Amino acid sequence: MDWHSSWKNGKEYSYSCNNSFSNLSYKVAAHFTNFAECPYRGAVHWGYSIQGNSGSPSKDGDGTYWNSLNDNKVRLRTMCGGALYEDIIDG
Repeated sequence: MDWHSSWKNGKEYSYSCNNSFSNLSYKVAAHFTNFAECPYRGAVHWGYSIQGNSGSPSKDGDGTYWNSLNDNKVRLRTMCGGALYEDIIDG
C-alpha cells in the first residue's frame, strides 16, 4: 500500500498476518488516502489526510488522527461540522 502520489492509486501489497492489528489498521488507513478526498480542502495532491497522532484535530479539514492504543486497539478522531467524532476499533 502506498500513500497517495500524483493521483495514482496504491500498488498491490502483500501483508503478513503475523503483524499486529494495529499495524494492519495503519496500512489500511494509509491506503484509504488513495481514494478519499477531504470535503473541506477539495482536490489536494495527498487526498485525505490520516496521520498518526494521539491528540485531536482542532478544526474541520484537519483530517483524521489515528492512534494505536495497544497491538489490538486503535482510536480514530476527526472533526466534521465543528464536532469531534471518535471511534475505538478492537482487532
